[in-house]
Amino acid sequence: MSGVPGERSWLPTVDVPAAAEGRPVAVHYSAAVRHATAPESPRHRALKERIATAAERAGFPAELEARATDGRRRTDVLVQGENGIQLGCEIQLSYATARAVAKCTDIARADGLRPLWTTDDKSAPLIERTPWARIDRLPLEAFSSGNALLMRGGVKELKLKRCDSRNPLPCPDRGYGRCNQWHGTWAPTLGIHLDRLIPETAAGDYVPLYLPAQPAAAALITCGSPLRTARSTWRPPATS
Repeated sequence: MSGVPGERSWLPTVDVPAAAEGRPVAVHYSAAVRHATAPESPRHRALKERIATAAERAGFPAELEARATDGRRRTDVLVQGENGIQLGCEIQLSYATARAVAKCTDIARADGLRPLWTTDDKSAPLIERTPWARIDRLPLEAFSSGNALLMRGGVKELKLKRCDSRNPLPCPDRGYGRCNQWHGTWAPTLGIHLDRLIPETAAGDYVPLYLPAQPAAAALITCGSPLRTARSTWRPPATS
């Protein structure tokens, strides 16, 4: 994940020796993002390699630490998918603010990437603010040994049901009767592992969906879970 241009998060100044004249200089550091000079944890490195391996085994080229030509973006794993899909896989095992994640996601989308963030924190600020997938918090050995990494959240499937006499509930749009149309609901996708999610997303079987917040929400946000592409006709619910 690259740094976020324009974000200022100040900590107490740190003195480091200047290379040219030996004088101390004050620097600032943002705790919200992983900086290029910050050491990479072994777990982060192992999961990054695991994602790249999953893509390459399915025939999709993967590049670690892929940098944009303008220097604004550094993607943990960039997967070249089908039909021009560029899947930008980001791994977030440490804390990052929602604002930092949103800005990184915006930069990636502007570069033509489909971002997909992987976290092991069920309370991570990135959840529901960017395309995300959550795994269990596991030790390093689980990433490097090939243990199954089951999806615990973020991946959903569109379920379609016809609003007719076989449905015991009234029409969700009108609140009464049946309209004989299709209605959709989002349901968690169960039993899928990270090693399968990565190539299937690169193939276009899963796509990011950005939804506006409900009118009563405190702020307008984007929530993006990789969602299986709908293959049937669906009429969105009516809004008031």
